[in-house]
Amino acid sequence: MYVRHVVREIEEGRDSSDLCIDGAVIKLNNIENQISLGGHNGRPYWAKAWKFAAMGAHTRLEDVKWAVGVTETITPVGMVTPVLVGGVTIRNVTLHNMDEIERLGVQIGDTIEIIRAGDVIPKVVRVVSEWEERVKIETDQCPECGFGVKRDGPRLVCINSANCYGVQFKQIQNWINKRNIMFLGEANLCLLQDGDLVSIISDLYRLRLDSMVNAGLGKKMSEKILKEIEKSKTCTLADLLGSLSLDMLGRSEASNLIKLGFNSLEKWKNIEAEHIVYLPGYKYTKATRIANAVRNGWPLIEEVANQMTIQDSKQKQTNENSDGKSFCFTGKMKNKRKELEEMAIQNGHSIGSVSKNLDFLVIADPNSESSKAVKARKLGITLVSEQDFLNRM
Repeated sequence: MYVRHVVREIEEGRDSSDLCIDGAVIKLNNIENQISLGGHNGRPYWAKAWKFAAMGAHTRLEDVKWAVGVTETITPVGMVTPVLVGGVTIRNVTLHNMDEIERLGVQIGDTIEIIRAGDVIPKVVRVVSEWEERVKIETDQCPECGFGVKRDGPRLVCINSANCYGVQFKQIQNWINKRNIMFLGEANLCLLQDGDLVSIISDLYRLRLDSMVNAGLGKKMSEKILKEIEKSKTCTLADLLGSLSLDMLGRSEASNLIKLGFNSLEKWKNIEAEHIVYLPGYKYTKATRIANAVRNGWPLIEEVANQMTIQDSKQKQTNENSDGKSFCFTGKMKNKRKELEEMAIQNGHSIGSVSKNLDFLVIADPNSESSKAVKARKLGITLVSEQDFLNRM
């Protein structure tokens, strides 16, 4: 009872605290009892995290802006009257998709309750009161190219996605980030796009120094960018497919399907949902979306592939410890995460997320109580340090 009283006091007083507090940790302070209870995988049984309820507030939904993403999805973002929640002033809230808007029954002008989900992401919980002149949340055109939109399940998508400026720009940005092409940030990319030099990903590999300089980039900067683009030409099949912003197909997903037999471009060219749905871990909806994404994006896949040097996609067993395990990396480490992931893939392993199918969570501090670490321990996943991972390679 005493512990509950103290925790309640902390929670009730967090608004007046100088610190941002989202919970409390309850520990036994008797060493003998700590030893008696022990722990598992670095998780002590004598300490528990008590998460407080998410902090919230009431505000007014003033407007909704629409943004286009890399997979042609048009996402609603709510503009609200600025309100302080947990020490942070909230001006924008996520509305997710049309299904969520309909579930909440929210419209522009309503007074809504918002919370910071996980004390981070602003989220609408419910409608507190409806405004008399409330306006339905909807759009009939893409905010970037002006073409129409269509409903695809819970999503709204641009019907002109193949030629939409906004979709293409986001996809090029995603490719640049995934392939780690330095010096080609948003400002420089805009100069290239405004100069009609880059409209799709494959255009990056047709750039010439003189045309880049004419577009407004300096000679030295252009040379640096061209050198980075040249470096990015060598990649694995998983890197290629996982960097093209294809629906439901990131690098780890592509790597997993390659491991399950789709280890050549020719096999991907003819992929169907029926080929995927029988594989472990795939349901019909996910399999269909992947197959449709590959089929619709095949011209781009083929064009980019023709400009790349694709390394052997077969998983190579390079040492006796290469037993085809799956790894996920979290936390700040000595080596770059991408380098560690590449090392795992080159040694016959795969990259995954924290789920029941994961073998190892590589974490900066194996004793961490982060959400990923806690979830991994619940699922029985082994937590290892960066050095333990390197020793295994």
